[in-house]
Amino acid sequence: MNDVAADTTSAAPAASDPTPYFSVLVTAYRRRQYLREAVQSVLDQTVPRSDVEILVVKDFADPELDAWLAAQGPSVRTVTEDIPGIGQMLVRALDLARGEVFCFLDDDDRFRPGKLAGLRALFDRDAALGLVRNSYGAIDAEGRAVPTWESFRPQPPFSALWGRGSGPLLLPWLYRYGGYINESTISLRTAIGRRWRPWLDRVTASCDVSLFVVALVSDVDVRVESERWNDYRVHASTSHVAIAEGQEALDLRDVQKSLATAEVLAEAVASAPGHAAAFRMSESFRLESRVVAFLLDPQARLPFAEWLRFGRTILWRQQAYLGTLWLYCVRRWLRPEATVRAYRARRHGDLRRSASAAGPGPPQP
Repeated sequence: MNDVAADTTSAAPAASDPTPYFSVLVTAYRRRQYLREAVQSVLDQTVPRSDVEILVVKDFADPELDAWLAAQGPSVRTVTEDIPGIGQMLVRALDLARGEVFCFLDDDDRFRPGKLAGLRALFDRDAALGLVRNSYGAIDAEGRAVPTWESFRPQPPFSALWGRGSGPLLLPWLYRYGGYINESTISLRTAIGRRWRPWLDRVTASCDVSLFVVALVSDVDVRVESERWNDYRVHASTSHVAIAEGQEALDLRDVQKSLATAEVLAEAVASAPGHAAAFRMSESFRLESRVVAFLLDPQARLPFAEWLRFGRTILWRQQAYLGTLWLYCVRRWLRPEATVRAYRARRHGDLRRSASAAGPGPPQP
C-alpha cells in the first residue's frame, strides 16, 4: 500500500446518468481503517441510490479498498491525490459535485440511515435554506456508544433557525450546544460552497466553523437540527483533537491551523459587511484560538488588548470554561513554563476521560 499515491480520479459519470440531489464528500487523510464503513453508511441511506453521488477524496492508494469502491458503481467516484489541506479537499470535491446539496463525512464517522431523507424534506420545504447542521451521537473505535461524550459536547435539545439577516441572539445557545461543530453533520447547498470557493480553498482546519460562518454571510436560512443523524467516532486519532498520550504537539499544530483559518474567515466576513452574527462568531473563534495557542505554547505571545476582547466574548457566549481560559492567561504571564505544563495536562486529561465510556463525569475545559 502506498502512503501517498499519484493523482488519480475515477471516470466521470456518463451524460445519461441521472443528476443526483446529494453530493457526499468523504475525506480520508492518512487513515483508512474506517473508510469503507463510512461509505457504506451513505450507501445504506433510505433515499434512492440515484439521488446520491459519493465523492471519496483520499491521499493514499489501497488496492483492496479501491477495488471495493470501484465495485459500488458510477455513483461512487474516487479521487486519490496528495491534497495538503481540508479546504483544498473540499474545493476539489465542489468542482466535481453535481448534486444540489453538498454533504460532508469524515472517514471515521457515519451517517445514520435516515439522514438524507430527513435533509431532503428540510431543503425541499424551505427554498431559502442554505445550511443544515444536525445533531449526532458519539461512538468509540469499535462503534460502541460513548454516553460520557454528551457531558463534554451536549447536543441541541430542539431545532433552531436563523433567518436571512438575523442577528446574534441565538449565538449563546449555539455555543452551549456545539451546534456548529463537526463537518460530518453539516450539509449546504452546493452553490453556496462554490460562491465562497476562494476563501474555502485557504482553510487549513475547522472546516465546520468555516462553513457555518460563510453560510451566515450568504443571506440564507441556517438550521441547527436536533435530530441525531450522525455517529461521531471518538478515538485516539480523532480529527476533533489529538487525545492520545504524547499527542500534545499535534494539538498545538491543529490550534495554529485554526488560528490561520480564523484570519481567512475574518476576510470573508469583511467582504460581506453587516452580518453581526457572522462577525461575532468569526471573531470569537479567532480570539479563542489565539488564547489556546498562548496556553499550549510557552513561546507564544498574547497582547493585553486581545485578552480584554476575549473577556467580552466570554460575556455573550456564557460558557464557564472560557472564564477558566481567561484566568489561565494571567497565570501564563507570570509563570509561562509551569502554566503551559499544567494547562496541557488538564486539557488532554479531560478530553481523554470524555472519550472513555467509563469517564468520571463532565470534563473540565
